[in-house]
Amino acid sequence: MKIGIIGPSKVNDKEKITEVAKIIANSGHEIIIVPHKKSSSEFFGQEYIKYGGKKVYSIVPLEDTE
Repeated sequence: MKIGIIGPSKVNDKEKITEVAKIIANSGHEIIIVPHKKSSSEFFGQEYIKYGGKKVYSIVPLEDTE
């Protein structure tokens, strides 16, 4: 299963994000994120990989200027 991760741009609660990333990584599911720099989704993806996550898909808009 692929799970889409969305959230606020600012990383507010690293402990909770890490906890959920670890649970999903251990479940064997893959994730889909929009990897904005220094965002909660980027941090989630990094934590997911750190805990053995299977696969991260990144979605980037073609006309993104950021």
